[in-house]
Amino acid sequence: PAASGADALFAAIRGGTTLRKAAERPEREAPASGGTDARSDLMAAIRGGAVHLRKVTSEQRAKPPAAAAAAGGSGRLPDDMQKQLALQPELLKGHLSELDYYLAKANFAEYVSKTTGETYPGGKVERELEEVCDTADDFLALAAGRAVPVRPD
Repeated sequence: PAASGADALFAAIRGGTTLRKAAERPEREAPASGGTDARSDLMAAIRGGAVHLRKVTSEQRAKPPAAAAAAGGSGRLPDDMQKQLALQPELLKGHLSELDYYLAKANFAEYVSKTTGETYPGGKVERELEEVCDTADDFLALAAGRAVPVRPD
């Protein structure tokens, strides 16, 4: 099934798609039904038996995540993960502030990160978009009890 818009954006960024590469690709045609590709693909997969849905009981939904269960059933993450999780909203605010700044300056000139050495054809705007996506991914991973990589920001 096709990914959601956000998933597609994250996958494109991680896969090295840049603004130039995206501009070189032809536009995808909208489905004739007027629905979205992702929805149509998902519905086709469900009807075709490729995706199996199962009923989730309220008891199953009430179970704590694996990391919380590992922390003695207290419903809390380990302290180091809890600190990282609490930091993510502040990091996101910083990246959004920088994104606003570079958008206002229309700073789309190619940029090479001094820290990572990566080249961003879309400039600092592209770099900050990547940072926003990475921070959101980290928040969701930590909230689910999964460790996150250390990034050389």
